[in-house]
Amino acid sequence: MGAARTKAPARLTEFDNAKAVLIGLVVAGHLIEPWIDQSHAAQIAYFAIYHVHMPAFALLAGAFSGRSASVGKTTLRLIWLYALTQIMWSAQIFAATGGPVSVPMVHPSYASWFLLALPIWILLTNAALAPAKQTSKTPLPRAVLIVLFCLILSISAGLTDAIGRAFSLSRVIVLFPFFVAGAILGVTGLKRYVPNKPRLAFCGLLLSCGVAATLVGVDNSQTVLWAKVNYQQYTSVLNGMWMRLVFIISAAVSSLCLFALVPSTPSILTQIGRASLQVYVCHIGIVIALRLYYPSASTLSANALIVSAALWVFCLVVFSHRSFLRGTDWLFDFPTFVLTKTKRT
Repeated sequence: MGAARTKAPARLTEFDNAKAVLIGLVVAGHLIEPWIDQSHAAQIAYFAIYHVHMPAFALLAGAFSGRSASVGKTTLRLIWLYALTQIMWSAQIFAATGGPVSVPMVHPSYASWFLLALPIWILLTNAALAPAKQTSKTPLPRAVLIVLFCLILSISAGLTDAIGRAFSLSRVIVLFPFFVAGAILGVTGLKRYVPNKPRLAFCGLLLSCGVAATLVGVDNSQTVLWAKVNYQQYTSVLNGMWMRLVFIISAAVSSLCLFALVPSTPSILTQIGRASLQVYVCHIGIVIALRLYYPSASTLSANALIVSAALWVFCLVVFSHRSFLRGTDWLFDFPTFVLTKTKRT
């Protein structure tokens, strides 16, 4: 259970394709979110998406960047993107309402929490794996201990109110085991744990989603999928703890099975997957604008379906297009751009 420490992790096309599928699920989940109380089908789709999309993204993020050779630059870039989305959110609220707004940097707004979680995970993971910097692999005993510690921490996060919305600490801690596991395994190491039989993977995905669906029905506990509430809302603390453990295990199985079902050949999915961070950042503005300027889209109807489907395609295709990426490189890499200019002068 070790991973080579390289400056640039080898890219596997299937994982880029998996990131495309996951970012598609992220955008779809945010578009259908207002409908979950209006349609049983929308509710099932929403909970299925929530069950797998962020755990799988955390696992892949750890594999690709958990052991980044340029921790400082990567962290600075992500913090900048987090601040940018917070400012964008506040600016849109101001434009729509005209009233006073604040930029809540301590409390992530909407989907920007993941942009804050990533630099925290990267810093913590690099600190935890620091003793292995001079070796090619993390020793198995140390790797197991680190993952187990993160798992215990994840389950314990719901025991106190102190871990909550501030800095999105609850989600950061609950999903941390996925990121750490990905960082330890690395891209090629993670590949070894992906089922090599599609039929088996499909059955595993259905089974794990079924487990999650059963979990949601217990104690009215759909909030366990959101990883941001404490255990006081359940009938007992023990109930909350075992449900979170089952959620983590089933989400891990779902993630690995999903990776096995995506195509392994280069396609449009590959380009979308490699631009998933840009799609993630930019889709936030689109979804917020939809809520503010087209409120009827929050009511499930044929028009709302058409508009949402069109925006889904727009986000995935436009924000991953090479022309868009070239034109916005300076914005997404603004800290690096500034530092480079400063050094030259």
